Amino acid sequence: MRPGIKPGEYVADPCVDLQWQAGASSPVNTVCLVDYRGKGEHTISEIDRDILFDYMEQFSLALNVYGLKEDVLDHLHGDVAAFSVQMRRARSQLRALVDRCRAYHVSCDATDPRGLENLYELLSSRPLAGARQDQSLP
Repeated sequence: MRPGIKPGEYVADPCVDLQWQAGASSPVNTVCLVDYRGKGEHTISEIDRDILFDYMEQFSLALNVYGLKEDVLDHLHGDVAAFSVQMRRARSQLRALVDRCRAYHVSCDATDPRGLENLYELLSSRPLAGARQDQSLP
């Protein structure tokens, strides 16, 4: 068992679980806000990009997640203007990522074959049954 994983928990590894091959690089085409709600739960729905951005700003930017504000400011020798530039840059990169990707809210039991198939369908870029597809994205 991997450290930090409790009995009964499962870590999804797409390279193993879906037999994906690793490559030197890969474009990000889909962002999923994963919010597991319990065994047998299979919910995949599009999410508003502004909502996703707000969520990711708080839970995905290392500055917020790891409380690195003071560390970054120290690294920039207390230069508040440089700190602001770096924050704006990080937010801009996050916004660009969210805006160019398909965006989904996912609560799916990946240990259930039905849930795994739903995830595979979504992540392999095949149309998700019943979901509106964003025509502006590949």
